[in-house]
Amino acid sequence: MGIHIGGLILLEKVLFGPAGYPADAKGKPERVFQILNDVGVNALEYAAVHGLTVKEAKARVIGELATKHKITMSMHAAYYINLASKEFQTRERSRQRLIKALRFAPLMCVKRIVFHPGTHGGLSPEDAHIVIRDSLRSVWEEAGDLGDAAWL
Repeated sequence: MGIHIGGLILLEKVLFGPAGYPADAKGKPERVFQILNDVGVNALEYAAVHGLTVKEAKARVIGELATKHKITMSMHAAYYINLASKEFQTRERSRQRLIKALRFAPLMCVKRIVFHPGTHGGLSPEDAHIVIRDSLRSVWEEAGDLGDAAWL
């Protein structure tokens, strides 16, 4: 994020990069980071939008490459998170997806995990807020330290 000081934005603080791997990389992490360096960007949002399916060994490689190439990492968690569902099982699966993202964050050098907390699911906006808040507290109490300072 840029820093605003009396009309001046310090652009060296701005992070810029794609969400997901460049198509030319063909899923090869080494190629991904080389392309990012070649085009001069300094960030990558790892797209786990259909679930975090990467294995731990590959997650570590991604983190090592991000560090080597000076790329700041974030992660977009699964689209199908719904912490406000009336169904306990849906809320619990959603919590587990966030916990897994927190567990993988330090392996991949991820500092921010982006996600959509869900729809009202038939609840009033106020009740949905309370259910989501309580679910996030539960996630953080169970796994916040796993994220090694990653932000949800």
